[in-house]
Amino acid sequence: DWGSDVCSSDLPVQVESQAPTPIATIGELNGSVAWTGDGGQVIYNLDVGDSIGGGTLETLATNSWAEIVFLDGSSVWVSGPASLTLSEGKEGKLIHLRRGDLSVDVSPQPAGKPLRLVTPTAEAEVLGTQFNVTAGSASTRLTVNRGLVRVTRLADGRVQEVPADRFLVAAPAHGTQFQAAPRRE
Repeated sequence: DWGSDVCSSDLPVQVESQAPTPIATIGELNGSVAWTGDGGQVIYNLDVGDSIGGGTLETLATNSWAEIVFLDGSSVWVSGPASLTLSEGKEGKLIHLRRGDLSVDVSPQPAGKPLRLVTPTAEAEVLGTQFNVTAGSASTRLTVNRGLVRVTRLADGRVQEVPADRFLVAAPAHGTQFQAAPRRE
């Protein structure tokens, strides 16, 4: 019995209370939304104004949506069944959208630290703009409302710049169209 000679109150207590460094806050939310922080703890009862560090946000139903506001004012709206992971480090902000619909309004980013958005089929590098993305495993559709977004198709590394009022679809097949076209209303 290895604890019989020592009273538990005599042992030093080390508390791991290191909260993650906040990178954003919850701006608004509706419906069933779950947050999984870097430590793996899942939170279902998020509130507007809650600070969040790096982690994964999931909107779990068709009527679910959430707004995440980074500390620099850049905002991300995610809706419907969706899953995205957020992080921020010395190379800038990273959003990994696994599936779902996203609208991003990016404040001007510091030189050399663009916001990067990665989906299963494309990667976008953003310096300051407003755009919408729908991602799935088969394709990514990006529509630019303001500014310019550089998109790389992951299947073959081809790069296209998408200006305002244009859209682009990135699919994994090499022979598919990969060119910005006028946005359809």
